[in-house]
Amino acid sequence: MNKATPVQAKAKLKELHDLVKSVLPRAEEGIYYGIPVFKVDGEAVIGIAGYNKFVSLYPMSGSFLDPYRAELAAYKMTKGAISFDLEQPLPTALIKRLVKARLKAGSLRQK
Repeated sequence: MNKATPVQAKAKLKELHDLVKSVLPRAEEGIYYGIPVFKVDGEAVIGIAGYNKFVSLYPMSGSFLDPYRAELAAYKMTKGAISFDLEQPLPTALIKRLVKARLKAGSLRQK
């Protein structure tokens, strides 16, 4: 979390952070394009950010979300991000599955 994170998003962003960290316990954390990211083998795997009305998950790949579009239709999406409303519970099982799938994509592997 950074100082720019809106107060109302901090608790939900912490929850999202802890969820991603549970899937990537040995990932290095850093900042990439101004957002917190989890890196494996030096490569950004997942980014997270908090905003006024939602938190977002960034798979750091423009094409990664394409196969999941139908399943993610209930959420606001862009080409490279999924947003979760602050007033709704996080879909933890879905997020864990997406993080695991992103880790397995390409050459990325949790060691």
